[in-house]
Amino acid sequence: MSYHFYADDKQLFKGASPKHITELTIGLEHCVRDVKAWMNSNKLKLNDDKTEILLMKISRQTINTPSVSINHSIIDMEKKAKNLGVIFDSDFSMQHQLSSLCKSLHFQLWKKGSIREYLTEKVRQRLS
Repeated sequence: MSYHFYADDKQLFKGASPKHITELTIGLEHCVRDVKAWMNSNKLKLNDDKTEILLMKISRQTINTPSVSINHSIIDMEKKAKNLGVIFDSDFSMQHQLSSLCKSLHFQLWKKGSIREYLTEKVRQRLS
């Protein structure tokens, strides 16, 4: 299992073929249990409510996605998850990221348009 640890975020990841999903899930449960035990021993807390699991697959694949059990908490697989500001979805379509980006750009254009009447012609040309 590979990992990335950030200041307040931990990410575990591993690749596997669809026929090895059960083994992957069991390995993930063991790894998260070990991380949680280490955090507890160092007076840190792993927040089960904020734990997300994203199973990324090729869109043509149909995979029975099992739930993961961590210390009596059942965590279902997510359809999308945000990582360093980018929204990844389970089938690599990036549809949620593009939708979020278009929404943000639309808002920025609207903001720009709402102040247009207060700008000089020279500033308007520069912003165009």
